[in-house]
Amino acid sequence: MEERRKLGRSLCYLDIIDPATGKLLGNANDINHGGLMLISKDEIPLQTDIPVCVDIPNNDVRIQLVINGVWNQINRNPDFYNTGCRIVSASTESINAIISFYETLKKRIRNAYKFMCHSASA
Repeated sequence: MEERRKLGRSLCYLDIIDPATGKLLGNANDINHGGLMLISKDEIPLQTDIPVCVDIPNNDVRIQLVINGVWNQINRNPDFYNTGCRIVSASTESINAIISFYETLKKRIRNAYKFMCHSASA
């Protein structure tokens, strides 16, 4: 599949919740303020607006978004689906929370990498 991303994404696993039922839809392992990749047990319908909540770990924040599936494929584990989703509706606070989470994650990864490099050279 051709890479068409224009924005960097964070590689992590965030719970994606159906706000109507409170049930877990799947996990976003790739998210930024423009979209996410959802890994789920069930196939997510494409071109359909889906309200979701994203739980941000260690922050007690639940972000409300509306996503729209753009593509899907079977995951490496055939029991799961990958769905590329655009964020079609989000409050400014939600977008800011995603950006803040992404920046915090980048700093943690950078610091961990520096620590590993420093430890290896000692």
